[in-house]
Order: sequence, then C-alpha cells, then structure tokens
Amino acid sequence: MASKREWSKFQSAIFEEVLTGTGSIIVDAKAGAAKTTVVVEATNRMPEGLTVLMMAFNASIAKELKERVPSNIQVATYNAWGNRALKAVLPFAKLDQDKYRKLFRYLVGQQ
Repeated sequence: MASKREWSKFQSAIFEEVLTGTGSIIVDAKAGAAKTTVVVEATNRMPEGLTVLMMAFNASIAKELKERVPSNIQVATYNAWGNRALKAVLPFAKLDQDKYRKLFRYLVGQQ
C-alpha cells in the first residue's frame, strides 16, 4: 500500500518506472536524498508475485533493506551476489577472508 507522503516529481518518476518499465532501474542520488525510503516505497507498490533482486552497496544497507521490504524481494550486496555466481560455476572455489590484511602486510613489507 502506498504511503500518504508527498513525493517529488523525481521520486514519482521512479515509482512510475517501477510499475510500467520493462528493465532495470538504478537510483543515483546524493547522501540524504531519501534513496532507501524511495526504494522501499517502490517495492511496496509492486504487484505481488514478481521476482525482484535489489542490490545494495554494503552489508549494513542490505540488512536494513531486508528488514524494510516485502519478503518476496531478494536483497544482496554486489559482493555476495558475485560470490554466489562464482560458487555456481566453481563450487570448490575458496574465498580468502583475510586477503586485505595479507595484501597490506605485503605492501608494507611485513611477511
């Protein structure tokens, strides 16, 4: 159900594209521009039964979105989605959880 809030023409255009568009949507705006609020509202306006993937930049945003969007919306970070794709093709691939620490030590000469 749509909220009673008044939306800007740009936000309304996003909702219209969600309902009538045929492709992907990227919402690009400055910090504090209500991107998360708009995306959550857009998911609430979607017809039930759709398969939807929502990509988030980091794990904290993904966690917040999972708590705020309908349960039929799949939320993932780009990293998690990439790892899933890699595992689908290379099931025995191992990811190094300590890679940045190792790289840092290598770069500063601490092996």
